[in-house]
Amino acid sequence: RVRTCREEYSVSDEADEAYSVTEQLTMTGINRIRQKINVHGIPVYLCEACGNPIPEARRKIFPGVTLCVECQAYQERQRKHYA
Repeated sequence: RVRTCREEYSVSDEADEAYSVTEQLTMTGINRIRQKINVHGIPVYLCEACGNPIPEARRKIFPGVTLCVECQAYQERQRKHYA
């Protein structure tokens, strides 16, 4: 059977989506590892969006936080914009 252009495009889209999901999962794993880097025996937690350190005070107030203040604010603005 010969595929139509529409079917070819659909297969290509599925491959692109699979690649995108794989890339996102890989980056999530890498960022989780990067978040727990030690400097002189002291853990330094990094923002998963920009890679900058997350201050200890912020981590104490918001346990499990994964974004710095700037990236969190940006993400919240984006949500409001697209909501």
